[in-house]
Amino acid sequence: MQVVQSTTPNIEQNQFRRNLALLLILGGGGLVLLILPAALSLNDGLFFWSPLILGLACVGGAAWFGREIWLYRLTYSGQEKLCQTLTQYLGPDYIYFRNLTLPGTRSVGAIDGVLLGSHGALVLQIEPAGGEFDCEGDTWYRYPANPSGANLEKKRHRMSDSPTWLAIRAGREVKAWLSVRELPLVPVRPVVVLSRGKMRSLKRPSCPVIELNSIQTFIQSNLLQNSPQFNTEQISGGAVEQIAQRLQS
Repeated sequence: MQVVQSTTPNIEQNQFRRNLALLLILGGGGLVLLILPAALSLNDGLFFWSPLILGLACVGGAAWFGREIWLYRLTYSGQEKLCQTLTQYLGPDYIYFRNLTLPGTRSVGAIDGVLLGSHGALVLQIEPAGGEFDCEGDTWYRYPANPSGANLEKKRHRMSDSPTWLAIRAGREVKAWLSVRELPLVPVRPVVVLSRGKMRSLKRPSCPVIELNSIQTFIQSNLLQNSPQFNTEQISGGAVEQIAQRLQS
C-alpha cells in the first residue's frame, strides 16, 4: 500500500504548535510567579497575593493547553496504528492519504484518512478517546473509565461531537470535491475507527463503526472479498491514479 502523508501543515498541526508554545510560556511564567513571593521573602499584602493568584491562573491555562496536546497525540497515535495495519494487509494497488486537506477547500479541515482502491474511496474518521461507548443512530454516549453502581445507563454521558456524523460530513466533502472537479465518480463511504475505545452497543449507525483491533476482519470481509455492503463495480486502476494525482496537487 502506498502511503501519502500531507507535507503542508494543516489547521490541527498549527494548533498543536500554538498550544505547545502557550503551554511552555504559561507554565514557565506561572511557576516563576508562584515562587516569586518566596524569593522576595514576602509573607502578606498585595505584592504577595497578586503574583500568587496570577501564577495559579497561568498554571491552570497551561494545564488546559496540555490537555489539548495530549488529545492531539492520542489522535496521531491512532493514525499510526491504523496506517501500520492497513499497510500490513493491503497491496500496492491501494493508496492511503493521511491528514488529508482537500486541495481548494478547508471546510472540514484535515481528514484523518482516505483510502483509495478498487472499492472507491473509504473516508476514515479516527475516534481517539478511550473507554466504552453506545451509539444510537448518530447519537453517541460514553461511559466513565471506572463505572460503579448497578444502573450503568445513568453513568453514561452524551458526547458533544458525534464521530459518525463527523465521518459522514467528511465523506460528503470528498464526494462533492470529486464531482466539482469532474473526476471519476467513485463510491465514497465514511467509516469510524475507534483507536482505543470499545463499543458496548451499536444501534443503526449511519456508517460502519470499527474497533482498531477488528480492522483486519473488516478489510478481509469488505475490501478483499465481495460483500453486500461494498458490492459495487470494481474501480479501474487508472481512475484511482487520476484521483490520487489530483489529491496530491
